[in-house]
This record gives sequence, structure tokens and C-alpha cells, in this order.
Amino acid sequence: MATLDHPFEAMIEACRQGNLQQVEELWDRADFPHHTMIFKATAVGDPEQKEFELEQNALHVACESGHDDVVEFLIKKGINPCKVDSLGRSSLLIACEYKHLDCAELCLAPDLTWSERPDNIGRTPFLLACLSDNLGLVKLLYEQGVDISSSPSMMIRSPSGSRSCKVSLCPLAAAVFSGSSKMIEFLLRLRVNAKTPSRCLSCTGECPSGLDGLTPLALARQLGDHRIIKLVSAGSKRERKASVKERAEQIGVDLPPTPPEARESTRALQRHQKACHQKVDRAETKLLLEKGDSIAQMQQERRQSRARLAVERSFAKNGPKYLAQRKRKKSAAAEEEADIDEEE
Repeated sequence: MATLDHPFEAMIEACRQGNLQQVEELWDRADFPHHTMIFKATAVGDPEQKEFELEQNALHVACESGHDDVVEFLIKKGINPCKVDSLGRSSLLIACEYKHLDCAELCLAPDLTWSERPDNIGRTPFLLACLSDNLGLVKLLYEQGVDISSSPSMMIRSPSGSRSCKVSLCPLAAAVFSGSSKMIEFLLRLRVNAKTPSRCLSCTGECPSGLDGLTPLALARQLGDHRIIKLVSAGSKRERKASVKERAEQIGVDLPPTPPEARESTRALQRHQKACHQKVDRAETKLLLEKGDSIAQMQQERRQSRARLAVERSFAKNGPKYLAQRKRKKSAAAEEEADIDEEE
């Protein structure tokens, strides 16, 4: 452990140990406490245990260790949670990698792009959350509105151990790969894609990992866990969707009649059908929310979050123009009133 003769090193070690009192005492004494420190580290799962230099700041260290009180203190002191370490990992990604939900909640960025930012090998916070058995992490990121249809990548060592390949995995494949049945059930309830195949991004020929082109179901069969095979197989089957008319009758919703112009115009018919689907969807969601359905509540949170972010992005892009336009209109109205007063 670093000595108090080097306050910055001692503060970093206190962050690792979760000693908040010592972190607070050393913060003002440490030179440039926002800066990073270089560590000697080895990759997780590396049989050769090759050392490399890892550059991290105090917040990265606290998120890795899972000390949420230290994380909260460091963020209040101004350490940016979007700052990445030398492996390209944000504080949120590190918290997800080590399954620390409380730290992840503190490190959520207001910009959705940062919550989806991959590290240097392509892993995203949501992929790492799916690889864990922490359903809270998946729920947290899902409600924030992250993309659940993409297939981020990660390094996977071949069975022989001779080579590591960069393989893209969809969220469900990641859960299958981790062997977590409760995570698989949860993702299927969120209706993630159950048929997206994995792809090796490193090999041009046959991939030694044996994962190239495997769907989540094929991957489950390769791993040989019958319980997971049964779960994924049930989720992969296409369920017959009832027509919008049948759904409306089931929940007692009256659909508007087809307008005459919709029978002559394809575009008008499509607009009418979309309006009917939206009306039934809203009614179904309302019923599920009234019944306290947890998935419906999460989907509602997700829609609200994405809508809020869309408004913020729109205002950031068009806000100054809109405010300037309002100012011009207000000024023109004031000048017009002044002219009328002069005439009188």
C-alpha cells in the first residue's frame, strides 16, 4: 500500500479499499487528484498472465472495487464519469463489468451515446450486463433507453487456448454464453432478438472459437445445457400474432372505420392501419400498467427516457435558432406597438 508521503497514490489505494474517510482527507493533499495513475495489470482469464500498463483515475478504481460511497464523493468532486481508462472503459462500463449496480446508477451519463460507448475491443455496458447474472443492471440500462438490438463484440479464447477471436454477440447470445437462465428468461420477456447469429470479426476462414454463425439456440446446443436449450428454443419460436381487430375485441377497444379515401390510396390505408395499431397498443399498455406488470412499467420508463433524450437533443440542435426567432418576433411586436402609440 502507498504511504502518506505520496498522497495521490495513497488516495488511489484508499479508493480501492473503500476507505471514504481517508479519501476525503487525502483529496486536498493530493497533487492533481483528477489525474490518472499507471498500474501493472494482467487480463482476466489470460493463462499466460502477461502484464501490461493500465492507466486509470480514482473513479475507475472505485467502480472496479464497488464502493458506491467513494464513487459518489469523487463524482461530486468533479471527476467526469465519461472519462475512459487506457482500455477505453468508462466508469459505467467498469461498474457493469464487475456487476456493481449502485456504482452503475451513479455513473449514468445524461447523454445516451456515452451509456452505449464500447471499450477498445467493442464491449458495451449492456453486453457486460447481459453476461452477468445481475438483472438490475439490465433493467437500469434498458429503462435508460440503450439499444438492445445491436451485437457488440468481445474477445473469446478458442477451446484449445491457442488464439483469441473478436466475436460479435447479441444480448441473448451473451446471456447464453454466461449460462444464466434467469438472465435469458428476463431478456426474452423484453423481446430481444432471439435469432441473430454471432460473427467472428477476426477470422477470414474457419473460426477456431467455433462460434461464428451460431444463433443463440445453436450456441445453447453447443454448450449442452438442456435447461437453457429449452428456454431459448421456446423464445425462438415465432408466435402467431393476432390481428389488430382481434386484439381490439379482446380488450374492448372500438376501432375507427376505414375512411373511403383509404380504399383508393395505399398511403392513406397505411396511415389508418398505423393509427389503429397505436390505439390498441396504448390500450394494452394501459391495462398492463393498471395490473402492475413489471415489464410494461419498464417499457414505459424506456419510452419516457428516450422521448426526453430526443427533446433534449432537438433543443440542443435547434434551441438557439428557436430562441433567436422568438426574440425577433417579440422585438417586432414591441416595435409595432411603439409605432401605433406614435400614430395615436
